[in-house]
Amino acid sequence: WSLASHPHSSILVSGSADSTIRVWDIGVEDSSRLSIEVTPIVTSTGMEIPLVSPTPVFLSFEQRNQKRFHCATSSGNFFLFDLEKQAVVYQCQVATEEAQIATGTALECVSTHAILPIAYCGMGDGSIKVIDTTSGKVVQDEAAHHGPVTTIDVHSSGLIFSSAGVDGVVRLWDTTSL
Repeated sequence: WSLASHPHSSILVSGSADSTIRVWDIGVEDSSRLSIEVTPIVTSTGMEIPLVSPTPVFLSFEQRNQKRFHCATSSGNFFLFDLEKQAVVYQCQVATEEAQIATGTALECVSTHAILPIAYCGMGDGSIKVIDTTSGKVVQDEAAHHGPVTTIDVHSSGLIFSSAGVDGVVRLWDTTSL
């Protein structure tokens, strides 16, 4: 479902429909280093969400600390994984159960800010959620598109980011106003 290559090494992370994320070192012959299984999200009532599987739909290396990568899953889960510690730093649910049921795939894409500890999550309901990557908490929720957000890209200056959706619209955002 998703691939992300490390910008300064031969590390590659891949997410697949079998709910696993694999970390590869493409500079060595036996390249599979680590396999991470993404677990289903359990609701506040203790039940698993039955209509959505936790497929890793988007992977992205953190720009501020490239020993970490973010993962967004089809069940609306967002987490940060540290490659050195081989552990999840934090995990949060960024979509309501209602949004997951209504859109099928609640969390579509993620991009991190180049300087600040912020991630932008494009959602299946057309919104963009801003996450504080220090705490893993959603700090802002903006209406962005009519339909799922398909991609987000943060400019290297950190001053603007762009988003695109299935509505055919590309929007530019001023990060200082969010």
